[in-house]
Amino acid sequence: MSCGRCSRRFDTAHLFTWSYRGGPASLPPSYAAELAELRRTTVAAAAARPPGLGELVEVSVGPWAGMTGVVELVGSVRCQVRVDDELVSLPLEAVRPVTSAGAAAASAATSRSAARAVSAGRATSGAGDAA
Repeated sequence: MSCGRCSRRFDTAHLFTWSYRGGPASLPPSYAAELAELRRTTVAAAAARPPGLGELVEVSVGPWAGMTGVVELVGSVRCQVRVDDELVSLPLEAVRPVTSAGAAAASAATSRSAARAVSAGRATSGAGDAA
């Protein structure tokens, strides 16, 4: 268990310590191994910084995987990304920054999808005018 006042989510830096009669408690080897694994994976996750507002990101998992969008809101565990015309709420682990090479491709793809949306809008409004 970790302290809820020190961190809004589980954080190994704020783990409660076990004691017995005022001294450190001896922990079973399985618990010590799990704790070591948690600390190892938490360090790796902490190395990845959350995306910034306005940053171009790529979705890495789920139904939006492979699509790019712009970050509009960043929370403690989720962010909101504008993908085409949709505002999608995603876990922070599901997005990664787009590299400069990927940014050009993403920009071209975004331009193409915007052009399709404009064309579709004209086609729809034109059909309404003909009636």
